[in-house]
Order: sequence, then C-alpha cells, then structure tokens
Amino acid sequence: MEILSVKEAYFLFKKAWWELARTGCDKEDVRSVDLLQFSNLCPLCEWTSSYNKTCDECPVEWPSKGDRIGSCHDGFLDILDIGIYTEWQLSIDAGELKRSKEIAKNISELPLKEKYQKYLK
Repeated sequence: MEILSVKEAYFLFKKAWWELARTGCDKEDVRSVDLLQFSNLCPLCEWTSSYNKTCDECPVEWPSKGDRIGSCHDGFLDILDIGIYTEWQLSIDAGELKRSKEIAKNISELPLKEKYQKYLK
C-alpha cells in the first residue's frame, strides 16, 4: 500500500466517520467505509505507523483528560476513563445505535493538531 499523506489520511478518516455517523454502520461492517485496508481500521493509524510514530503522535486532536494527551483509546484499560473511540465501540456492543451515531459524528468533526494544519492547504 502507498504511504498516505496527512491530508489524505485525515480526509479518509473524516469521510469514514461521517459515513458511520450517517448510517449507524457498526464496527463489524466497515466494508461500506473502506477501512479494511488500514492498520487498526484507521487511515490515521496507518499514517502514524508508516512513519514509526506512536499513538500520541496521531495528527488528530483527540479529547484529552486532565494532563494526559488524548488518544482514541485513552484510558482503554480503565473503564471509567475511556477514549471517544472506545466509547463508540461500547455503544455499538450495547446496541445503542443513536448514541453510536452521535459519537461517530463527534469523531468525524475532530480537528487536526495545530502542527499539522499546514498540510491541509
């Protein structure tokens, strides 16, 4: 697979999450948003791993908790302190379609970190 630019990865990320917000597609049916080709089913994870970067170097500004850098799985092992992606997974597992659509919409609207904004031009 060709290495994605930040702009391409961000566009595909937003497109996929917008589609998940619109359709309520669950995590098992990601074929409709063409995510199967990416590491962790995410174009941003694919971009990050292509450059041997860690999750905290993901170009998206994930919501943070306290003094911790936000990430999609932030607090994954602590159920009381989960990231927004994990929250989406749990809503899908619980069959909460309306909630999963809302979370997917919020994810689709996450901005790029300031240092990556220049790549959108």
